[in-house]
This record gives sequence, structure tokens and C-alpha cells, in this order.
Amino acid sequence: MKRIYAPKINRTIVLFALFNLCAAGKTQAQFQKMFDFDGPKGAIPQSSLVLAGNMLYGTTTKGGTNNMGVIFKINKTTNEVSPLLNFAGGTTNGSNPAGSLTLSGNTLYGMTSQGGAHSYGIIFKVDTLGNGFTDLFDFSTTDGVLPRGSLILSGNVLYGMANSGGTNNNGVIFKINTDGSGYTRLLNFNAAVSGASPSGSLTLSDNVLYGMTSAGGINGGGVVFKINTDGSNFSKLVDFDSSSSSDTTKGNGPQGSLVLANNVLYGMTYHGGKYASGVLFKVNTDGTGFTKLLNCADLNSGSLPSGSFILSGKTLYAMTMSGGASVIGTAFKINTDGTNFFKFVDFDGTNKGKFPGGDLTQSENVFYGMTSQGGANFNSQIGSTLGVIFKYTFTLQTITFNSFTATAYGATDFSLAATTSSGLALKYSSSDETVAKIVNNNKVHIVKPGSCTIYADQAGNATYYPASASQILTIAKAPLTVTANNQTRKVHVENPPLTINYSGFVNGEDNTTLSSLPTAACSATTDSPAGDYDIIVSGGTADNYSFNYVKGTLTVTSNTAVDQHVSPDHKVYPNPVGDRLWIENGTVPVIKVEIMDVHGNIVIYQACGTSNTAVNTFGLSRGSYMVKLFYKDGSSSTTKIIKQ
Repeated sequence: MKRIYAPKINRTIVLFALFNLCAAGKTQAQFQKMFDFDGPKGAIPQSSLVLAGNMLYGTTTKGGTNNMGVIFKINKTTNEVSPLLNFAGGTTNGSNPAGSLTLSGNTLYGMTSQGGAHSYGIIFKVDTLGNGFTDLFDFSTTDGVLPRGSLILSGNVLYGMANSGGTNNNGVIFKINTDGSGYTRLLNFNAAVSGASPSGSLTLSDNVLYGMTSAGGINGGGVVFKINTDGSNFSKLVDFDSSSSSDTTKGNGPQGSLVLANNVLYGMTYHGGKYASGVLFKVNTDGTGFTKLLNCADLNSGSLPSGSFILSGKTLYAMTMSGGASVIGTAFKINTDGTNFFKFVDFDGTNKGKFPGGDLTQSENVFYGMTSQGGANFNSQIGSTLGVIFKYTFTLQTITFNSFTATAYGATDFSLAATTSSGLALKYSSSDETVAKIVNNNKVHIVKPGSCTIYADQAGNATYYPASASQILTIAKAPLTVTANNQTRKVHVENPPLTINYSGFVNGEDNTTLSSLPTAACSATTDSPAGDYDIIVSGGTADNYSFNYVKGTLTVTSNTAVDQHVSPDHKVYPNPVGDRLWIENGTVPVIKVEIMDVHGNIVIYQACGTSNTAVNTFGLSRGSYMVKLFYKDGSSSTTKIIKQ
């Protein structure tokens, strides 16, 4: 089911199942008989309805002017039924259509199971007003006999199956152009090898056709198969179990068609299973993962499902030919994972009809269908009641789902509190469980930063139609503060190790979870004068954290006490000085010397070694100078000299 969103109102989103209907809560679930077949307008329908606008189109196998079936339309608002075509048998227009119509524009395509040039049925087209009937192809023993399913259309090509005939008299798969040209048998079924007696229709995905046979295969119980649209690469996906077994795992004798969603095929078998009443199943398109969703069980769920599923969102809808409260058929729904089964119609004969043979047709929360017998009218020539057209309307429900407040990685699990107008329980799910997942049924557990969609689903029941709401959950990175620690040192000394500390790690994590560790740096060098210098932090990266950097301070100080005297441990000579000044090391080595003139300008700068140092003063003019010695421990001293 598609999720459609209503506008935000007071930070709350209210969503409606499939469409936004103000009076949804007032629409009551109900069964309504739309029409009792009466003979002239048709009798004994075994097919499904086709919806176009306000009209439903269908066929009956009996009734009409010649009691050979009709094509009709019914207005779904007024319930008025209008025959469009009376089948007449022979070469006129065939007779006894068993399958459903296929609509393209204003043209209806279909097949009859009998009549035509060889009395084995025809392929035809007619417009939606009943005009322009054209016999496109007459079946024969070679090309196929007794088609019971429906046609599918791709471009200008129709694909279908015949129940018998062909090379092995086990039925065929065929294609034909919409103008009647190019009839081609794509496959002659061959019993144990490829199956036999297909009764349903094909399902098309890209250039691959999927289908089932009601017999054949290794066990004789039918098969699931796939084949390319050009007839190549036939592959048998499933062999159903023997029809002689009543407690088979996979069931047998499927009469209907498959529905496809996300590389999974869903279908039903007419017999077999635990109660010998049919099986609901799913299987992957490569033949793996066969899963039995349900064993049909007479009164509880209905039995002998002869049609096909229709799929809406996560819910499958179908009917059974037998079982139910009156043992004459049911309509039911079930989730695609086999949960949430609900029977919503027990057919009862006169009021609701009996023995539905086709599929349901959906229009939003309303489902249309037909029963092959039952209803108010009995026909002695046919020997049974003639069937009905019905609709079932589910009550719509709304879901109120509050928007999420801002959250970040490391937040504690929080509860979800969406509500439904029906009062039915909700099921929550996440579109991406690597970002956030649902725990304990209704709590969100954050896994990592990112965005995902949180869904609140209500699967419905026999009264309420499914509904779904969603909210986008955006999870920010956790804020991590990285602070540079303050440091101090004296002038002319290397910077101490620059360290940092962290604040904000969550979930018991530490800096080992970071992708790249942040580092601290300072512009101060050994030559920098006394003062305060910024310690800057940068360079950290992480999947789960955003960085907030706080700078620190490096304070560089001078040793003013020793700057005021000449260390008695060192000698500076001669004084007055000529062309060379000697500096003799003491206990603490001198690492450099500066000589400044009376204006404070440095006129000589020289690094000192571990032994005594000679300074060339040849270029100095006569006068007074200050000699400043810098020691390895960060202290310094000054003395005055005279240049001769």
C-alpha cells in the first residue's frame, strides 16, 4: 500500500490509508450485493472484474441471448448492468469465456474456452461499448485448446496459455500481436518435464513470464515456472507435491496465477496442505525460499482457493471456492509474511452468493468480486442459481504520529506513541536498522548518526482497512568538546608537550573510537619573547561525533631575577675588549649570546657550544655595549663591556 501524507497540523501528521478522506471514520465496513445475475445479462461468472473509471467490465460463462456467455459492464455507483456482447458459439464469436478481460485504452481483449473455427476457443478484442468485435485467433489442437486464464499485454503483444493441446496435449504458452498476427507457441508443456494443464494466467516482469500449471512436474501436482518472452530459458522453480497426498508441504493443483513484488512470487494451490484444502505460499523468483504462509482449513479460513491474490502494500487479498461458515466460500486477507489472517466474508448463498471462482478487484478501500453461483435467481436450464456481483467496503482508519524532536547519537531509547482511530495496535519498523531500530515493540534505539524513516503500520482486520504513517528521524552526531590544556614555560626553552582533554563521549566510548585524533599546536618558538600564546586544537574526525574545539594558553615567562646580574659562575673577558671577547662556561652552560648597543639594537648574535666561546668583536665601533648570556636552564644574565 502506498503511503500518502497529509499536511502537518500542530506538529502532528495525520495519515489516511491510500487517500485522504475527511469522513473516513464514518465509513462502515460492509458487504453489498450489487447485482443478481438473471440470465439475459449473464450467468455463472468464473472470472474477475476489470475496473476503468466508474465502470467494471466482466464476462460470464453462461447466460445472454444464446446462453453461451456475455461481456458486460456495471456502473459501480448505480449498479446498473449493461450487456456489451452476447457470445453465439461457432465461428460467430466463440462461447463460454472462462478467463477475465484485459483492458488497454478503450479496447478489451479476452478468450473463450469454446467456439471458433475448431470449437476450441478463440482470442478476441472488442471496444468498451461492445463494438468492433474481432476474432483474432482460433485455437486448434496444435496451437492450444480450452484457454481458461486471461491475457496479459506488453506493448502490442498479448501473452497467454491454453489448458491443453499443443505437441504433447499438455497445454501451451503463446504470444500474439494485438492485430491478430504473429501467433507463436513459446512452449509446449510436457508433463513431468515442464508441467501440464495451466489454468491461470501469466505474470510479466521485464522480459520474464512467470506462471503455474495445475498438473505435471515430478510429482504430478503442478509446477511454478518462468520463461523469457521469446520462449527461451524455461526454468521450473517449484514442483508441487503429489495430488494423492492430503498432508503435503507445498500443496498441489494450483488453478490461479501468481503476483510478484520485490522478487517474491505469491500464490495458492487448490488442494493439498495439512487439511487437503489448499495452501497459500510465497517463493523467490529464482525458486529459493519456498514458504507456506497458511494451510487452508475449511470453516476457519475457507478451502479450495481457485483464484489468485491481489496485493496491496503488505496485504494479500483473495477468495476460496469452499469452506467458511456455510462451506460455500470466503474472502480473506493475510499479510505477506503469513501473519494477520482475517476472513472478512463468509458467502452464504442467496444474500452474498456462493462459490467465487475469480479474483477480487480493488479500488482504494473497496473490493469488487463475483460468485459463480448463488444470489436470488435460479435457472432451470442451467440447473443452478446464477451468481452475483458484490463489493466489500473496509472502514478507513487514521494514524496520528507525532513528529520527532531533535536527537543525537548517544540519546537513550525513547518510546513511540502513535495512535489509531480504530484503537487497533500498531507495529513500528525502521527503514534502516543500521541507523535506528525498534526494540521492545515501541521504542527507538539509536545505532549511529544519520536519517531513516520510522513507520507506524496498522494491518487492519475484517473491518478496518490497513493504514500507515511515517516520520523522518534525523540523528545528529554527538557533540564532543576537545580542550587544549594550559601550559607555561620560560623564554628560550622548548615548548612542553601540548595535551588535550575530551568531554562528551557517550555509550562508554573514548578516543579510540575516533577516526583521526585531534592535535594541539602553538606558534611560540624558543625565540619568542615572554607573553601568552594560543594553543589551537584541530584535525579530529569521527563517524559519530562532531568536534567543538576550545583553545588553551601557553604562557612564556622571563626570569627577571637573574636578568639583573652577571652570574659569578661565568666569566666574560677581556673588558675593555679589543677584537675578540671570550665567554667562559660555568655550572649551567651558555647556549647563546647577544651584544646590544646603547640603543638596544642587537649587533651580534651567536650560539654557544659546550666549551668556552670566542666572539669576534672586530667590527664593533668604540663605545659601551651590553652582553646578554642565555643559559640552558632558561635564565639569563647581562653585563656591560667597553669596546676600545
